[in-house]
Amino acid sequence: MYEDLEERNDKNSDILYWADANGIGIITEDEVIMILSQTTFKS
Repeated sequence: MYEDLEERNDKNSDILYWADANGIGIITEDEVIMILSQTTFKS
């Protein structure tokens, strides 16, 4: 999963992501996606 996110981040500077003890978060122009405990939340 991490490798795929890195590739996306390299190809599109508008997509940012982070990974920490709580899970993985992805920031795009339109939404913030947080992946926690195998569940994806879109806001």
